[in-house]
Amino acid sequence: PGCALSNGHWSAAKSGKRALKDLPAVIAGPLQKSAVHLFEAVLSEECARALDFLPTFTTKPIAITETGHPAESLQIRTWNLDFPSSPEEQAVFVRVLLSRAQTHRFRFVTYWTARDFDELWKTFPDSVKDLGALWRDTGLVDEAGRPRPAYEVWSGWLARPRE
Repeated sequence: PGCALSNGHWSAAKSGKRALKDLPAVIAGPLQKSAVHLFEAVLSEECARALDFLPTFTTKPIAITETGHPAESLQIRTWNLDFPSSPEEQAVFVRVLLSRAQTHRFRFVTYWTARDFDELWKTFPDSVKDLGALWRDTGLVDEAGRPRPAYEVWSGWLARPRE
């Protein structure tokens, strides 16, 4: 989760509109290759700087997909990763992301997961549990279905009039 810019290609849109392959792919994940990564463990200010950088990197339209930020602290001992977080920090991330997307007129933003998947994560084999933990608590809604502050931020942006 987080922001990453990739030079990958997307398949053409079937709607007859501009092909998605013409957009630089902006995706998330620690394993993405050929990318400028902004992993979720960086500060919101650094994410803002990275999002401000994207329009200077390309003249193509920009879209954000598969992004997220944990709402709970994350500890993965096998990776020596200790990342404190909170629902409030997640809301700041979403606010910064959507603000920069509007400022720079990104085509769209897709959040990685609407709801936490704690129960699903419990079923993961041990060999991938650490990787799955990165996204376990990134939902805009927690595992019990309760909206987090980031959900309110997201919903507020969706309710805004379109230009």
